[in-house]
This record gives sequence, C-alpha cells and structure tokens, in this order.
Amino acid sequence: MYLPAEMPRDRHAASPADDRRSRPGSRTAARILLAGVAFVAALGAVATLYDPYQPDGPPLITGGAFDSPPGDSAGPAGGPDIAGEVSWAPGEGIGGSGAMRLVAAGQRASMRWILPEPRRYAFLRISGWIRTEGVVPGDRPWQMARLLLFFVDRRGRGIWNRPHVSALLSGDNPWRRIVGTVRVPPEAAGARAFVQIVARSGTMWVDDLELFPVKQRASYAPLRLLLLGTFVALAAAGARAAGAWRRPFGKPAVVTAGLILAGVLLPGPAIQSGVERVGGAAARAIRSLKPAPRRDPGKGGGAAPAARAAKREEANELEALFTRTGVLYAKKAGHVLLFALLGLWAQLAWSRAAAGEGMPRPRRLAGWAAMAAGLLLFAMGSEMLQVLTETRLAQVSDFLLDVAGLAAGLAAGLAAAGAALLFGRSRPA
Repeated sequence: MYLPAEMPRDRHAASPADDRRSRPGSRTAARILLAGVAFVAALGAVATLYDPYQPDGPPLITGGAFDSPPGDSAGPAGGPDIAGEVSWAPGEGIGGSGAMRLVAAGQRASMRWILPEPRRYAFLRISGWIRTEGVVPGDRPWQMARLLLFFVDRRGRGIWNRPHVSALLSGDNPWRRIVGTVRVPPEAAGARAFVQIVARSGTMWVDDLELFPVKQRASYAPLRLLLLGTFVALAAAGARAAGAWRRPFGKPAVVTAGLILAGVLLPGPAIQSGVERVGGAAARAIRSLKPAPRRDPGKGGGAAPAARAAKREEANELEALFTRTGVLYAKKAGHVLLFALLGLWAQLAWSRAAAGEGMPRPRRLAGWAAMAAGLLLFAMGSEMLQVLTETRLAQVSDFLLDVAGLAAGLAAGLAAAGAALLFGRSRPA
C-alpha cells in the first residue's frame, strides 16, 4: 500500500505557522477581556456622571413645577393647550408637591406647548418626572404614556425623519426622570412639546417639566473621539488575537462587527429616512390594491367630497402606520439580525479552529467562554457608545435584543458544527 509522505491539507485550513500566530495565549485573551471590562465600566461612568451639554439660555416653559394650576405661561412656549381628562393634582407630585394628572378615559389626554422659530437654538432639551399606573398600550407601538418633543415644517407636518424625543411608558412605573436632547433641524419652523397618554386605559402624572436650549461642551468632541477610538482599538485587538481575519468564517465575522459599528456611528435620521421610504412605498402599494370608489351614473359625478376626504384620511393614516411602525420594528430587527450573524460567524470560526487544532476539551471550553465574553462586551460597548451620539439613546431593551441575537447565532453555529461533525463521521471511508 502506498502511503504519501504528507497527507493533503484542507485548502481552508491554516498553516502551522498561521496557527501559532493566530492562537491567542491565555494571558493575552485575559488582558483584552479585562481591558474590555474596564472600558465598559468607564463608558458607564461617563454616561452617568458626564453631561455633554450645558444651558444656553433661559427656560422656554415656566410653571413646569406645577405647584399651582397651570395657566398662561410667560415663557416663549406659552401656556399649555390641554385636551382630554387633565387635572391638577395637589400633593401627588414628587415630595408631596403638585403635579399634573392625565387619564386615558376612552380618548387621549394631553398637554401641548408650541415653540415658534426653534432654529434660533442649536439644541433643545426636554426633561420631566413621569409616573404611570395601569397604562394598557393601544393597538400601535407608540400608544402609551409618553413625553414627546418633535419639530414641524412650515406646513405644520411633523419632521419624523429628524431627531426627536419620544419616551414611552406602559404598565406601572414609579417616578422616573426622563431627559432627551436633540439638535434642531434646519428646516424646522416650529417645535411641539407633549405630555400625552394615548392608551386603552391608565393614568400618568408629570412633575418638574422643563424645556430649555443647550449647547455642547468644548470637551465633548475630544472625549467622544477618544472613547470611539479606544472601542475600535479593543475590538481590533480581540479580532487580531483570535486570528479572525486568517480563519475560515472569521472574515464575515469581522465585516459584521464593522457593520454594527457603522450602525452606531451612522446618524439616526439617515437610517430612519430609508426605512420610512420603504414603509411609505409599502403603504402606497397596499392602497393601490383597493378598488376605486364606483361612480353613481344617476348623480352624474364621482364620489362625494366627504367620501374622498375620508379616503384620503385613511390613506394618510395607513402610510403613517407603516412608516412609524416600520421604523420601530426595523430598528429592533436590525439589532437581532446583525448580532445573530456575528454570533453565527464567530461560532463557526471557533468550531473550525478548535477541530483543526485538536484542542483538548478544557482548553476548548475556556476558549469558547473567552469568545462569548468578548462578544458580550462588544454588544454592551456598542450600545453604550450611543450615549455619545446626538441621535441615539442607549437602551437596556436594545442590549437585551443584542444578547438574544448573539445567543441565537451561537446556538445556530453550534448546531451547524455538530451537524457537520456528525455528517463527517457518518460518511463511508
């Protein structure tokens, strides 16, 4: 029997020299993970202790402490326009002070402030303390208790594809301070601040409501650049130590991580505008499938004006539903999908490397744990970095979606690797 001097190598397998260069030592992996933990802790401290904005003028709403019933305000935003079941609640605010109570009783209850010509300011900040009780959401994702700040154009239409604040609460929530800061878009002809409950039922309270102009601190840009550069450097060091670029399935993992980082840095309005275009096109396509109203030959005309107006209102409502709901769900689906792909590629790359190097079981488990911890730190860091952007907010719910995507991707990678191993063993020699 003829035995070759050297068994043919898999064309996808790394050479021994590459294996030695790409095999991360335990000390190197531990140092990178510790650096990642320290960086995430530093990001948390920055998000908690550092405010990148400072006041740039007097408050635009007066009387927001609600120590007395609201009346006409002397501030630029004027007094609140009240609709629905809204009442002053003495003794129900923070520390026994007064507050405003809004009840969802079959219709929306709201307080609205109108600010003309907001373009004189660079940024606007709205803040307030909100408490809810028994808020049952409506049919649409935004039908809850909410604090809202958005802008309108010269025709009075909401500029929803630009930065705006929309804090949503449902169920029972103790007093919670909500703060949102947005850059004023150049096309804004007005600003609208809302305290509103649009739900099936429930009650909300608001206290210490403020709206005022702010500007960025001089230290914001250097700090943002430093933290972003540190995050990229740590991610690159982890990928280099794992030899991701030289391993099969490693390159797709690096590219996916790059897409996630680009999504963090890309302005929110750019993403939202694209999703809104797709949602609007879908709404128009569905609307076109509906049959046109039949003409009545006896009346010698088309549909009645009231019917045409109702059809236009229905069409606009359908398009708004598709665009806003599409934006919300596209963002959430993007979190899950990108991190699921990252977990899948990383798991496939690790399974291939561990099988090719013949790692013993303890080392394989330790290496897998280090990889999973690194991915978790990447997800946490990428979400917390959004506190340094003007158009994003770091949210625990988004981080949980990232973790769910990672878990699904890792599980799929493990299943694929196990199936490949089983299939390879079952093949005849």
